[in-house]
Amino acid sequence: MVLSDLRIRTFIELRNDNELTKAESFSDGGRRLREVAKIVRLPLLEDVDGLFGSVVETLPLNKRVEAGFLKAFSGRSYDKVVLEELTREGGPGLLYKSILMSARPKVVEAVGIALGAREGDGVLVNCQKGKDRTGLVCILAQMKVGENRDKIEEDYAISERNLQEGGTREEKKVVEKKGGMDWGKLRGSPREAAVEVMDWIDKFGGIDKYLDIVDINT
Repeated sequence: MVLSDLRIRTFIELRNDNELTKAESFSDGGRRLREVAKIVRLPLLEDVDGLFGSVVETLPLNKRVEAGFLKAFSGRSYDKVVLEELTREGGPGLLYKSILMSARPKVVEAVGIALGAREGDGVLVNCQKGKDRTGLVCILAQMKVGENRDKIEEDYAISERNLQEGGTREEKKVVEKKGGMDWGKLRGSPREAAVEVMDWIDKFGGIDKYLDIVDINT
């Protein structure tokens, strides 16, 4: 009923293969969605090496040198340094900016598909929590159409009210596997994260420049 009411015709899936397998994405409701909508797969966290490299690019020179040394001689230590850096400030801002750098072509494609839908047709954007990768794509789409920045922040922050404060059992397992990274610092959707994204886009040269596919390929 919801799918038909919203006229969902395009489903942009931002999760990786392992996430889809784990969630059994196309069971029940997923199969019904596939019957009425075009599925577009654009996994934004597929290139882990690229993501980690983008995190390292944000570090001061001495830390970049240290990270380069660790990457060459101790991959596990390198991973730990990068993962700790992702949560050092608290909030998902650095994660978002790193995705913008490492997965730019896919981000651009997702925004283009979302904004290119036929009038009256709905587009569903989906990731694991529905706030990080999904939120990032939606922020950029709103910027592209000239939405007021305060409204963009408010829309992104809505997820804050819909998320539980406590971490799931699965998140705690991930913390153990990732050498102690505190994933709890990436929970929620604080307005500050949306501000960081928009400020980064402005410094990049604006939303039009970021979404310029010609610029990406040159």
